[in-house]
Amino acid sequence: MVYNGIALRHEKKYFISTVTQALISERLKRAIRSDENSDEEGGYTVTSLYLDDLFNSAYNEKMAGILDRCKYRIRMYKNNPKNLILEKKIKHGEYIGKVSCKLTNEQYKAIITGQKAEILLDSDNKLLHEVFAKMRVDRLSPKVVVEYDREVYIADQGNVRITFDKKLRAG
Repeated sequence: MVYNGIALRHEKKYFISTVTQALISERLKRAIRSDENSDEEGGYTVTSLYLDDLFNSAYNEKMAGILDRCKYRIRMYKNNPKNLILEKKIKHGEYIGKVSCKLTNEQYKAIITGQKAEILLDSDNKLLHEVFAKMRVDRLSPKVVVEYDREVYIADQGNVRITFDKKLRAG
């Protein structure tokens, strides 16, 4: 499905026990491939800095179960600060979509400090322009850091991606 020019997909989330996760992982290892970004232990660390407005609208909409909403975050994978990605995650009913772009260190600093944010306008990227506008109008700013370890399996048949997120940390 496509919504506002963005390809959407289904995303299902379940809580499972550590034992169940280990059993499923062992079976998946024999049936489908690991994500190419996985390390020798079969996963990688994901760090997300979530942005929200003055009223914490993204958080409150999620808690209220609003079906059409979006949130902004800056992601870093494998604790590599050279790999900073700005994402807008869109929920439209039962579908999920993402728009993303790489960030330079200067753009990252501008977003997290609010200082010299005009640098976001130096790019032709619409997402950077949108975040700049949200920073100015809605006071979009960093709110919470969430980090976890992710184990990923991919089945090319049917475009299926199975992830196990473990050891959740937030602050």
